[in-house]
Amino acid sequence: MSRYISVLGLAARSCFLKGLAIMVVSVLLSGLLLYLLPEGVERESYMDENGVVQWIYEAYDLSEIPEVSRAAAPLAGGFGLLCTVMARTGGGKGAKTAYTVGRLRVKPGTVRRLWTGYYFMMLVLYWAMAAAMLYGVMRYRVGLAAESMDIGPQSLVLAFYGSNLLHHILPISDFFAWIGGIVGLLACAVGCMDVAQKEWTGQVGGPLMGIAVALTLGSFWVPMESSRILVGIVIGEMVVIWAALISWSGGDMCEEAVDDWRA
Repeated sequence: MSRYISVLGLAARSCFLKGLAIMVVSVLLSGLLLYLLPEGVERESYMDENGVVQWIYEAYDLSEIPEVSRAAAPLAGGFGLLCTVMARTGGGKGAKTAYTVGRLRVKPGTVRRLWTGYYFMMLVLYWAMAAAMLYGVMRYRVGLAAESMDIGPQSLVLAFYGSNLLHHILPISDFFAWIGGIVGLLACAVGCMDVAQKEWTGQVGGPLMGIAVALTLGSFWVPMESSRILVGIVIGEMVVIWAALISWSGGDMCEEAVDDWRA
């Protein structure tokens, strides 16, 4: 058991702090954009009886705020950067890490599963941090709006159903959205592992991770009523997972017989 923990420790030491820094900065920027957006916008102007130009001020609908604030931009950029950092460092590129794994005598398949699980948990942590930030800021904005207009606590729930970003980040009772999000994160984790293990063995990886990240991020801009598109995205993510697993198949030996799995 200790050798498996050691393998996970290698991945954690190589990218956990970098990944955590990316998460914190991205989530804070997203929350700041959401927080600083004015409550409304001046839509039209007119001339009053005194000849003074006046503006008609229109408040944003709560479900409009995430899209208008561009809060998704830092989250998407952070997600892509996090996957890149994990793929390039978590796989143990370099003689020192490869030598350590070789001495632990762990099968290639076991290493892949352990690191894929680690990558997946890192992405889940990012998802949870983003959900907590967006929920907290939106709840604050609902509280401010309640002071000037007649809205209740249910307005927050409606905002999460009305906004593509909010609904994908925190689907509430939408079971399919939860499944789609989990499959997307798993596909990205598998893609990261595909890049890492190929770099380890001197090959070039990247297409599977790029496709998985593009599909996962792209789904956040797809309206929930576009069910066919969302189903197609989930199928595409499952194909990425299948393709990676096929490329990894074969070559495992008894772990006691493994000298250096780079071979």
